[in-house]
Amino acid sequence: TYWIVGHPHETEKDFQETLDFLKDNGNYIYEVDLALFYFYGDGELGKDTFIQQFGGVVERFPPIFEKVSVFRYHNLKDLSPSREEAYDRVIRFVQAMKELGIPCNRSSVADFMVAERRWQRRKK
Repeated sequence: TYWIVGHPHETEKDFQETLDFLKDNGNYIYEVDLALFYFYGDGELGKDTFIQQFGGVVERFPPIFEKVSVFRYHNLKDLSPSREEAYDRVIRFVQAMKELGIPCNRSSVADFMVAERRWQRRKK
């Protein structure tokens, strides 16, 4: 399953509901992939609404990096939840998955084997 944390307007209650869902349904979830919400701007659906609701955009990186980047990256000015809140939720999400034994953002053969062994035990 794929999850995004820190989406605009996500509340602490929304986040807790996500964790509760994962706890209640963990036996049916092979693994989770987690992403932190980022606003890229160009090509995003609803871009203009996001920009209006969150006070505009600022460049994420100083202009010196424009020469070495294919894309321009932006941050919404008044993002809610804040970046700090979103990062905290990412940490809590990963910790909850560890407690549940659900592999999170696996990226190696060893991670794959943990997921596979857990899944095989669940089926017994």
